[in-house]
Amino acid sequence: MKALALRWYCLIFLLLGPQAGKTNPADVGELKIVTNEEQVEIKKVNSTKNIVLTSSHTNGSVNLMDLLKVLQSMPKDGQQQTPNCNKTLVPEKLEKPGKCDSEKKKFQIIHTKLSWHNALIYCKEKRMELASVRNLEEHNKMLQEINKAGSIGNMFWIGGTKLHSSRGYFWISDGEQVSYFNWLRGQPDNFLASQHCTSYLNGWGSDTRWGWDDNWCDSAIFFACEYC
Repeated sequence: MKALALRWYCLIFLLLGPQAGKTNPADVGELKIVTNEEQVEIKKVNSTKNIVLTSSHTNGSVNLMDLLKVLQSMPKDGQQQTPNCNKTLVPEKLEKPGKCDSEKKKFQIIHTKLSWHNALIYCKEKRMELASVRNLEEHNKMLQEINKAGSIGNMFWIGGTKLHSSRGYFWISDGEQVSYFNWLRGQPDNFLASQHCTSYLNGWGSDTRWGWDDNWCDSAIFFACEYC
């Protein structure tokens, strides 16, 4: 909470007051701070009584009076100094992007054929994630969903990939490296050195179970989203 409050403090200071080396917002009340990582946009609302922060990490609004109360309630000590707002403003990292624990996680197989990238966007737009399967319990949940889903063909996407990765497969929802594997026998084979996305496949050779296969990311197949 302290770090978040300090960041809001700096944003308000930049928005409402002059600062050496900074350009005051235009009369329309808009200030843009661009870093090499992302863009943060701040807008005045209702004569500066509220501000809205939008970034790749978070978006929302806050009442200035409520924020001042938070700042005033922060513990004070003799060593504390006014925050240095001349530093480049980069939003703090979230502890963990929204990851479901195994008990709460639910899967939904979507009966639409899309590439891996478009499946990722579909799930995100529906406020879900392209499915991650991180242990045997979650694999068994996926098998239950397969049985409920009816006709889904013999393969569908999940959220594992090694695209642009120097450390192997990771989950696209939070970047965590894959530590539980359920590859079918003989997989992943990275056929033609171009299969970088993970799907469930109903059998491969003598291995007749539902398991994982590496596939071409632009293949249009069904896919599974996850939510809590």
